[in-house]
Amino acid sequence: MFFLKLVSFFLFLLILHRSTLGLAEGLIDYGLKFFVLIVACVIPAGFVLSQINAINLPWAWFFLVNFFAGITLLISSHKLLNPFKIEQKNWQGWWKHLEMPEKLLFSLLFITVGITSVANLIIVFNSYPSEWDSMTGHLVKCAYYLQNGNFDRLGGTTWTIDFYPNALPSIQIFGYHIFNSEMGFKLIHYVAYWVFGMAMFGITRQLTTNLSAAVFVGLLSLLLPTALIQVTTTETDLILTAYLAILVYFITNFQRSKNQRTSLVFIALSAGIFMSHKVTFILITPSVLVVVSYFLLIKKAFWQEWKLFFSTFALVLLIYVLPTGYVGNIKETGKLSGISAPEEVMRWHANLNYSSQQIAKFGTLNVGRYAMDFFNLDGLRNFEFGEKLNDYMRVIPAKIAHEFNLERLDYWVVAPYKIKPTVPFQIERPFWGIISFMLVLPAIFWLLFQKKARKKPLFIFLIAAVLHCLSLCYTAPYDPIKGRYFMNTVVWFFPMILLFFESRKTTYFLLFCSIIIAGQAFGTVFKRNNYPLFNSPNKPSIFEASRLQQQVQFSRPDAYAAYVKFDSLVPAKAIVALATTNEDFEYPLWGEKLSRILIPIHPFKAAIKPIPSNADYLLITEGVLPILKTDVHLNGLEVGIKAVNPVATNQYYLRKLK
Repeated sequence: MFFLKLVSFFLFLLILHRSTLGLAEGLIDYGLKFFVLIVACVIPAGFVLSQINAINLPWAWFFLVNFFAGITLLISSHKLLNPFKIEQKNWQGWWKHLEMPEKLLFSLLFITVGITSVANLIIVFNSYPSEWDSMTGHLVKCAYYLQNGNFDRLGGTTWTIDFYPNALPSIQIFGYHIFNSEMGFKLIHYVAYWVFGMAMFGITRQLTTNLSAAVFVGLLSLLLPTALIQVTTTETDLILTAYLAILVYFITNFQRSKNQRTSLVFIALSAGIFMSHKVTFILITPSVLVVVSYFLLIKKAFWQEWKLFFSTFALVLLIYVLPTGYVGNIKETGKLSGISAPEEVMRWHANLNYSSQQIAKFGTLNVGRYAMDFFNLDGLRNFEFGEKLNDYMRVIPAKIAHEFNLERLDYWVVAPYKIKPTVPFQIERPFWGIISFMLVLPAIFWLLFQKKARKKPLFIFLIAAVLHCLSLCYTAPYDPIKGRYFMNTVVWFFPMILLFFESRKTTYFLLFCSIIIAGQAFGTVFKRNNYPLFNSPNKPSIFEASRLQQQVQFSRPDAYAAYVKFDSLVPAKAIVALATTNEDFEYPLWGEKLSRILIPIHPFKAAIKPIPSNADYLLITEGVLPILKTDVHLNGLEVGIKAVNPVATNQYYLRKLK
């Protein structure tokens, strides 16, 4: 069976490779179109298989994705391109003409990307998914879908189980079937990391003739702390950023494209995939429209083919956006505003409880808070010396924050703003490190105040960046982990860094920055709190830690003993009813082979359901159901590291039903 899956998967890639050769216009263009076609085949395959209860059948996946790949082969051109040969001379000539400081700069960045990417690849295949959102929602969805065979709404304990779109779970489940392992859930994230870097190179290449500038921006994107953190997780933000970067690449490339009809089709296709991924695309849409207006809508060539674009876009909406779950969300809540979450969640995460005056006031407060969050040595402060250096650097910003009372206890989610956070989110949810205030900020001032640097396309990107940042500040309370959302703004901000390459005087400054960027990249990858590569007094490395240690002990040490006892008492193929709470980790309860059957009976903000007659066990979180004297108390003494958690410690009980 494994051999057949392997053959089917490589056949799928081979067909799409052949299709892409008939559509690509260069090496980067090939890579991005190849990725888009893969995703474009896998997402609808999941939607179709859900309708016939076949999500959990690997052979059905491989048959269907190959069928869709065959369709792309039929409509692609028969004139094949060799993108590798076209680019070879350009790259050889580029490196040959670099001066020694530039060669040192790029050598350092290439080596750093190589080491960190290999380390992250090792982490991907030697670690279990463990981040909080996946343990309560993202991967819980996937496990339920594999268990039930479809994408039907579940009445899950956590709202994200029912309300998050199903486009990403389709891709994650496909990855799971490829490797027959939960490590496969991470495949799309690692691939999206490289696609993000390629797309940022491609966007910058459209805006400058300086190849060095485009290479620098591409490498910088791959060394972004937020990207380096998410590449090994099953969070959603890196993939959304990759989708956005692809969309912007195709938009900026339209005028230069040799086949503008094909270009419009890929713009429509990537836009639909982007929209199907996560409803936060709405916050980014104003920025996208600014770029679309400049690079598409004012172009005569676009209006000559407008019928093709809008008809393709309408078809894409039907295939990728409508089936992903937004319609079901609106039906369940009865409100258009419920497209992303139930009203209870919107009151917590958004601005439903605030007046227009309060939104204006607190949104401005957020501008200051997030600006302060950007001014950190992320990555470097994972080292002890870096933390001390970070404190010294932030003495004046801390005084400014106190002056404007940024630490006031209002308008926040998860945890309030703190100049020095008490919950170590900076390790798992970094911003950009020095890239933000030593490269992006100077580039903005350069663009605004130096006449020679005034380039209209970059001004368009600046407007898009400002709109995007304002939407993040004014549409929701302060969130200490929002560095992951600001990763999307990289698409607008990073191309401005090309201005540093308009003068050779900046070479040594860029070399200095690159040394620090390399240091923060190593700190981000090798000194993170989750997925440790090396043993420490407080926790083992990923090579020695068990599944439950990685998934529970590192994030929820207060609950670890209960999960270990549950795993020892409940057989691997038991049916378990869950009377648990919104904050409880559900995903680890399936077991390493995802062999247990779990049935949630405590839907989010709803009444308890009856205990299913076929359940063997009942897991209870104290306060959800009355506890019987015969129930086994699972909690023991805390094991391992102590950590500050944003939720209270729960007591767990197990009831044997049969």
